[in-house]
Amino acid sequence: MEKYIIETKNLNYSYGKTPILHDLSLTVPYHSIYGFLGSNGAGKSTTIKLLLGLLNAGENTTFLFEKEFSSHRNEILSQTGNAIEAPSFYGHLTAWENLRYLNLLLNVGKSRMEQVLKSVGLWNDRNKRVKNFSMGMKQRLYISTALLSNPKLLVLDEPINGLDPNGIYEMRSIFKSLHDNEGVTIFLSSHILGEIEKLCSHVGIIEKGRLISQGTITDLLGPAAKKVSVYMSNPEAGMKLLLENEYEAQRNKSDIVDVLINDTRHFSRLLNLLLDNNLDPNIIDIGTTSLEDIYFQLTQQKN
Repeated sequence: MEKYIIETKNLNYSYGKTPILHDLSLTVPYHSIYGFLGSNGAGKSTTIKLLLGLLNAGENTTFLFEKEFSSHRNEILSQTGNAIEAPSFYGHLTAWENLRYLNLLLNVGKSRMEQVLKSVGLWNDRNKRVKNFSMGMKQRLYISTALLSNPKLLVLDEPINGLDPNGIYEMRSIFKSLHDNEGVTIFLSSHILGEIEKLCSHVGIIEKGRLISQGTITDLLGPAAKKVSVYMSNPEAGMKLLLENEYEAQRNKSDIVDVLINDTRHFSRLLNLLLDNNLDPNIIDIGTTSLEDIYFQLTQQKN
């Protein structure tokens, strides 16, 4: 039986009389990189705050390291690092000096400070004032503060939001190194689907406070799924026909429909179905299904 470093059991939460989460049951395996996907307002940040005890989840709903959170709060948090708000530092101080202040609380020593700055690629900039840091450098410094206590679990809320392509690449490399070389389990929320697909081993998709899909990237995408983009003379009738025949399809452009197929036999059936119904199909493109394709199909089914 698989064990989970994070598990929620029918977690519900409301702000006043407004329900935010509905029976949320997350299962995050040890040693995974778990991407928590959802649109703005879907409930990602609320979930993270509940996992970290910043909001009250209630008893027997939230478990970290296989222990009920409210009964083992200090023990759990001592093994958990997080970066969930916008980075905030003393701008007139250097990166090293900012970490030294945090070290007064954690007392992990200079060697650990050196280690985390090297792990996020800031060792050579340790004596540079933080006010002169780029957004990406500040984000890496923020990650270093979350790592200072040598956590086994790292919880991040939109860690690559606002970064340029170089910053995103650097952050992805840092996360992979932490996972592969230091054995850190990473739980991160994002709405940047391409990055989640490149980085994560597992994915959970939340929509309007409900978990609509969860599992490995491989299971979610399917081993041989293809996306066929088809021009049709009557895309409205084509969509209706495809959905009636249990194809997964969505409108792409005005006269183009994207259809998911699993093998060549399904491709032949698709063409025959469209030809038999006089829809004049013309294949525009055949490509591999992406996480973005799956995400929009799942979320549109719920709307």
